[in-house]
Amino acid sequence: MYKFFIINASHVYIYLIWSFVKLWLAKETLAKIDILGADYQAVLLKDIDRENLPAVLGGTFHGSCPDYNAGK
Repeated sequence: MYKFFIINASHVYIYLIWSFVKLWLAKETLAKIDILGADYQAVLLKDIDRENLPAVLGGTFHGSCPDYNAGK
């Protein structure tokens, strides 16, 4: 896993659930997880090109993911 983004995370999630879950994760894994609030777009665009980011998340991608759709 390169990166894992959790977007639009509420404060309840961050302070209650995440503080409990992160106890079982390795430091290397924790470093790959970003928990983002409503202002997530700038952070996503640091790692994902705008043309590869779905439009619903602020990018310009409007297609489908062949790997995801292949399993349906």
